[in-house]
Amino acid sequence: MEIFDRKEVIQILEAIDMPESRIMNWTRDWQDERTLNIEGSIKTGSRTLYNENDIFKIGLAFELRRLGMAAKPIGNVLKAITKDLNEIAWLTISRNSEEGPFDVFEGKKPRKETVWLTVNVGSLVKLLEKEIQKITESRQKKAEEKQRKGGK
Repeated sequence: MEIFDRKEVIQILEAIDMPESRIMNWTRDWQDERTLNIEGSIKTGSRTLYNENDIFKIGLAFELRRLGMAAKPIGNVLKAITKDLNEIAWLTISRNSEEGPFDVFEGKKPRKETVWLTVNVGSLVKLLEKEIQKITESRQKKAEEKQRKGGK
């Protein structure tokens, strides 16, 4: 599994028109109850690194935000997801009432809940995977170039 720094995360998430300022805000290292905070998987000194699933979660959070969901419920939805997002085709979010807790169904339809939203996670993941592939290929080319120059 590939690991990415914040600069690369920004490049990848440009594919879904996510503003750099929002990425920076949601991936910062300090907590703020008013905004969403998505932590990276790996801490190296003062740097935080992100794996593919972290990037997919940031992308999903942005899609949910675009659909009108507030930061706190988005955070609750992300915590409720038990699988890696690349294993989920559809995500259905439901609740019994406007004020009730969210239920998250990975690839299933809601039961009798009154308020719900379905997100095509599969499409989002495929789009972001293309951007991840571009970054990975670019890294590989740079490494090969560096190796060629070092071998002379």
